[in-house]
Formats: sequence, structure tokens, C-alpha cells
Amino acid sequence: MATEMKRRQFLAICAAAAGSSVLAACAPKTPTAAPAPTEAAPQGDVPRAEEPQPAAQEKVTLKLNMRAGGEQNEPSYYVDRPKELMEEYPYIDVELVPVPEDEYYTKIQTMAAAGSLGDVVFAQDDYSQQRRHAVNGLLQTSEEWLDANGHSKSEWLPSAVDALTYEGKMYGLPKSASPSQCFIFYNQDMFEEAGIPFPPKHGCTLEELQEWVNTLTKGPEDMRDVFGISLDLTSILGIHNWVRAFGSFALNEEGTRQLSEGPEWYDAMQYLYGFYQQQQVPRDESLPSGGRRALFAAGKLAIMVGGRWEWKGIKAAVDVLEEPFRWDTVEMPHVENAKGWRASVNSHDPSTQTEHPHEAFLLAYALADKRMSELSCAQIGYLSARVDDEETIAALDDADPTKEWLQLQYECQLKTENFRGPANLRGIELNTITKNFLDQLWLGQEELTPDFMKRFTAACQEVLDKPL
Repeated sequence: MATEMKRRQFLAICAAAAGSSVLAACAPKTPTAAPAPTEAAPQGDVPRAEEPQPAAQEKVTLKLNMRAGGEQNEPSYYVDRPKELMEEYPYIDVELVPVPEDEYYTKIQTMAAAGSLGDVVFAQDDYSQQRRHAVNGLLQTSEEWLDANGHSKSEWLPSAVDALTYEGKMYGLPKSASPSQCFIFYNQDMFEEAGIPFPPKHGCTLEELQEWVNTLTKGPEDMRDVFGISLDLTSILGIHNWVRAFGSFALNEEGTRQLSEGPEWYDAMQYLYGFYQQQQVPRDESLPSGGRRALFAAGKLAIMVGGRWEWKGIKAAVDVLEEPFRWDTVEMPHVENAKGWRASVNSHDPSTQTEHPHEAFLLAYALADKRMSELSCAQIGYLSARVDDEETIAALDDADPTKEWLQLQYECQLKTENFRGPANLRGIELNTITKNFLDQLWLGQEELTPDFMKRFTAACQEVLDKPL
């Protein structure tokens, strides 16, 4: 159940985060304002007129709906930047309204129906959630406020703006535009021991990845000592990126037709299916309590495919080892005519139920501006969705290990394209059908055949044919 975080609690979290954030010292400092010029004292005994004092501004409290745990996992977004906003605008208070992630979108709809949605709403559009909020009339359009306040939607990547635009209108402001699961995290020590040259940041081939996995997989099939690769195929984010890597999209541009009977889809599924057939991918029962990151840190997994959220967790798991090994990250391989990576866009959106629309946009913009990008890059190793992120990266110390990782993120982020969600906004249903159907392949319950792909396509199309 959602609980509001009052100002006193919020400031206590700010103090705790400031003391515990390992990378906070790397964050660019806010410039100190120059002191105001000193006025000359009035001459003689001429009385000085009293200047009229502005009326005290009425206090405004903004409620920010967000996923529970964000204040610990992403303090730059939910602690530090709101604190700076409150210092800049003393009449504004920000109250966090954390909601458990698995209840989040249901709770947002419940609050909206009760008229208690508050002022700013975190949203994703991975499964059409943000767009559904817009269609249901829960979100403010953005361009009028941006224009009136000297800003422009051109500050953010086209893929991010595209994802937040519905019927020609942009809703909310982008938090991020991750390229989804397009990164390969690999154990450099294992590569070196096997005589495999370290791959370049971009440009490794699909054939090379297969060779690496074949070489690095160790032990009998039923009791692997080292698994060659772990593939993140738990959602359409990862699955659709592999399809794009082979040169196709999941859906047509209108979001009305599933394209999975095409040859690119079949080639992508055949490529992934091969790793499972050869028992080179760890099953859930093979994973320790820390999941695949823990398996990687234990030296039992050579290669992980995943999204940007894996980097920080892998680093933490490896850094605490008595003898940390070397590891690195490169872009996932793709064919020459590959499509752009799937943009996974998050946003903070002023709601139509706010009584303070200007202040709600001030908060949403603060969570999408250049300063926000500086904090996020320095503290948690995440890029925003800004076109000037490269300037933020360049300002980091060359000795900071995060810098090279952020540059790779940025280069992959520039390749993102609209995620092509379903026109009827049934993204969650499409994700469920896609995952459940393809899991039968990975688990060996079905064989990859044209008939299987035909049945899979029909099941997805049935979802796409439903009404809005």
C-alpha cells in the first residue's frame, strides 16, 4: 500500500544518502552564486524608503508517485535532485509516495479513480503503461509548458520523445531511454586463459559469440562447471532486441501486426535455441540465491547478456571478492542491416489531478534536466535521455571506471528506435504471451519449427486484434 514520505523523513534520507553514496563525491558541484553587490550607504540624514516586501509565497506540497525502493536504488532521482529543487524553491515541498513495484500500475489506477493521484507520476512505456495513462486522461501534455518556460523537447533523444508522444502530443518528461538488453558482460580472465582476444566495444559478430560460448562452457552437460552464457529472455525487451539484431521488428510500424513469421525472427530464435540445446545456459535451478550476477561473480558464468541495470550489480558482486577478476562490457553483436535497439523509456509525468501544474512541471523537469543527468551518471552509472549526455560524460574524471561504461551506454543509446508497442496498448498481454510461448522452446518442451512460429504468431496476433 502506498505511504507518503513526509518532509522530515525525506530530509533524513537525504542526510543518510549523502553519507553512504560511494560515488557522490564524483558528482559535479552546483556553482555557488556570486554575492550581491554592496550598495553605498545613503548620504547625510536623508531617510531611506522602505522597499515593499513580496508577500510570502503559499506553501506547495507535491506528491511524487514512484516505485518503492527508488530512494535507496536511485537516490540521485528520489533524494538528491528533489532536495536541490526544494532548496531552489523554498515554497515547494516534495513528498515521495512509494508503491511496491508489483502493485504499482494497479495502485495508480486506483488512486486516479479516487481522485488522489497527486502531482507527478513515474511511468514506463515498456508495456504501454505510460501511453495508457495518457489515453485515460491522467497526464498533462508537455509542450505548452516547455515552450512557455524556455525549454524544448529537442533536449531529449528522438526515441524518448517518440515514446512519450501519442496522437501528436507529448505527455510527461523523459527520465531515461535505455537501449534495453543490448550489452555483453564478460569475464576477461576467462577470455585470456582461453586465448580469446578481448572483443572491441562495438563490432563483434554473432559467429564470434557462438565460438566464445563453445570454448568457455566447461563440464558435463548435466553438471556444468562453467556456463558459457546467460540470456535475458524474460520479457519482450530482451527478446525483441535479438530480433532487431537480426534485422527485423517485432511489430509493424502501426503496432497492429506481429511480424514473427518472417525469416529474421526464425533466424534469431534458431540462434538462441542453439545455446539452450547445447546446455550452455544456466537454468533457474542452477542459479544461487544472488541470481546470475552471483553466478558470474563466482566464476561459474563466462558471459551475461543484459541491460544497463546489470553493470552496477556485477561491479558490486565482483568488488567484494577476495581476489576480484577483470571483466568488461561490449555491445551485443548484430547483422549489418540490424534495426535500432529497442528504446526502454521511463518518465515522470505531471498528472491532470494536480492543483499545482507549474510546480509539478518544475519537479518533472528537474528529474529530466542536465543537472539530473550529472547526478545520475556520477552516482548510479545511468544515463538520462538527454542529447547532451556526452558532455556530462566528458566532464567525469578519466580515472572513474564509470566513465567508459557511460560512453558505451551513450553510443548504444544513440542507436535506439521507437519500441513499436501495440496500437491497442495491450503491451502486458503481449509480453505474457510472448514469454510463455517462447519459454516452451528454451525449456525443451517444443522444437523450433515453422509450425511453432506460425502458432506463436497467431497467439500474438490474437492479442493485437483485441480492442483498445
